[in-house]
Amino acid sequence: MGGMDTEGEFRVGCVKYLFMVLNLLFWLIGIGIIAYVTWLLATTTPTTAGFFSGTMIFTYAMISFSVLIFITAMVGCIGSIRHSTCCLKAFLAMTLVFIFLQIGGVLFVYLQKNSIPTFLSSAWAEVNQETRNLVQSELYCCGFNGTQDYISQGQDLDRSCYLANATNAGAGVTDSSVVYQTGCYDKLTSWLDTNTHVWGSVLGSLALLEIACIVTAGRVLTKIQIAQRIQNEDEEDEDEEEEDYELTRTHTPKSDPPPYDPFQDPFTPDPRIRPMRQRPPPKNMRF
Repeated sequence: MGGMDTEGEFRVGCVKYLFMVLNLLFWLIGIGIIAYVTWLLATTTPTTAGFFSGTMIFTYAMISFSVLIFITAMVGCIGSIRHSTCCLKAFLAMTLVFIFLQIGGVLFVYLQKNSIPTFLSSAWAEVNQETRNLVQSELYCCGFNGTQDYISQGQDLDRSCYLANATNAGAGVTDSSVVYQTGCYDKLTSWLDTNTHVWGSVLGSLALLEIACIVTAGRVLTKIQIAQRIQNEDEEDEDEEEEDYELTRTHTPKSDPPPYDPFQDPFTPDPRIRPMRQRPPPKNMRF
């Protein structure tokens, strides 16, 4: 049970530190996504005009996702360190909202399978060339729809479009023997279909992390509330003791008269008998 130590702080056990470690992982995920999106915006042209155009769906989704993760983890850490029940309750609410958004996103993708090409095309247009080159070299593809994406724009093929052992790679070379002819859209959809265990494991790990955060946050919140209740009861007891002391100090009862001693001086009046009031003599009395 939670309580108070000698320094006046709450004891919530090791679950507090487990909760902080889980929040640290959550926080690092948010920081990583924010850093990646910032890098995309810094290396993609145009940056400001494109960002405020309202068409960068992939970028907006990534920013919202990362900011929500970052703020949620920050609120959880503050609540755990400061023993703030308000912050911990806010963390639980934000994590539940985040889980519901994930479930809604998965259901939307499942029900709107026909919109996947549009989303992938938007994401391909929004990422920088370095990200495209990485995808092209890892999936052995060239362009989103094929080499015609570069040719139609009058651009030279990137080195990632050529085979690793190609010796005559260079401007104007589009020979199928040295250039990947398949577009990255086909490769991406094929990868998503054949590697469901990979991205399924990623989503499952994220869900387990969120559930673990909720369980540990609830445990920390319960211990803090118990400790605060014990502290309040102790303070109330101390206040009652102080009030009782003040009452006994200011309202001391009168002491009883000493018992009558028959062997005392006969001229000493009995303290148990009230003395009679002597009446004055009448005015017309003669002496």
